Amino acid sequence: MMWVGKEMEGKYMGLQTLFIQGGTHKFKDIQPFVADERPCVKQLYFGAGGCSSIDWNTVKECYKRFTDLIVIAEVKLIHLHKVPEIILDEGICELIITFKTRDIQHIKMDKLDKYQLKIQNLMGKNKLLMIAKCEDFIKTDIEQLEKYKYKDDKVVA
Repeated sequence: MMWVGKEMEGKYMGLQTLFIQGGTHKFKDIQPFVADERPCVKQLYFGAGGCSSIDWNTVKECYKRFTDLIVIAEVKLIHLHKVPEIILDEGICELIITFKTRDIQHIKMDKLDKYQLKIQNLMGKNKLLMIAKCEDFIKTDIEQLEKYKYKDDKVVA
């Protein structure tokens, strides 16, 4: 499925976006919708609808052909190793890495100013320790979310 709507999450919030769910869409499927929606569409969002599968060759082709658009791909942390190196090495798209855990339910939403989130790996080759205050995260109004898309989004394929 593909749909058009305003980005409701993250640093590109407010941009008109073509959301691409699933790895079956090729450039030839995406191109007509971008042409129809230009100059409105500013972003292509692969992996939409809950970190769906992604055709990385299509991502690369869209990046090369739509040089004026922002290209985003959302992947689950457990699938990050499947992203081809060329995607990051050549700056083909920005990645949103999604951590999904039910443990979040233990965070008291009315006390976000009392929490920090920490990402840590102190073993192996990619050692990392990052921390950020929860109140510094960009929050999204999920009341407008209907399954995988937002209420005002328009399905195009």
